[in-house]
Amino acid sequence: LGPAVNTEGAEYAGFLTADNARLFFTSEREGNLGGSSTDFDEDFYEATLNPDSSWAPARNLGPPINTELNEGVGCIS
Repeated sequence: LGPAVNTEGAEYAGFLTADNARLFFTSEREGNLGGSSTDFDEDFYEATLNPDSSWAPARNLGPPINTELNEGVGCIS
C-alpha cells in the first residue's frame, strides 16, 4: 500500500469499510501512545482512499480508542 500506510513497524489485521474507501488496521510504529523508544505498543490507525486510488497518510485514531496499552485487532460492523 506504499509509504502512506506501511512503515518499518508491523502493520496487520487490516479491514476495509463496505465502500472500500477507508482502511482500518493495527500498527506497531513509532509515535504510538504506549511502549518504549524501541518497542512500540499496538494502536489502531485509519487511512482513506484518495480520488486517484492512492491512500492518504494513515492517522492514529488517538484517545479514547487508543490508550497507553496495546490495542489489538479491531472490527467494525
